[in-house]
Amino acid sequence: MATVLSVDWGGRRHCFAAKAKTHPKPGLCLEGKHGFNTFTETVFIAMQDIPQKVTKILTEKLGIAESEITPEANFVKDLGIDSLDYAEIVMEFEQTFDIRIPDDDADKMQTFGQAVKYIEEKVKK
Repeated sequence: MATVLSVDWGGRRHCFAAKAKTHPKPGLCLEGKHGFNTFTETVFIAMQDIPQKVTKILTEKLGIAESEITPEANFVKDLGIDSLDYAEIVMEFEQTFDIRIPDDDADKMQTFGQAVKYIEEKVKK
């Protein structure tokens, strides 16, 4: 299952899920029929890619070894992430997956597995 959305460079979003099947170039919309006339890019986020993207964020941004990352790995206890690093990865999750994570929800994501599950639920919506 993949989530399809269109993101224009102005930060506005428009869903292409229905149109993508018939649009001659689903990744581009220059027709201006969607309320804006800017170039848009279709972003596909496949559910099976979420764990790999979260792992990539942890390894690249914080230097955590991929072998240390397991579904049960606690961000603080097992991976040694401090509060500043945690705030940084939450912001990276928001940017990478185009979601918003309220502080209360961020506090509940204590393990890699919980973060992946939360992101999957947010991306589905």
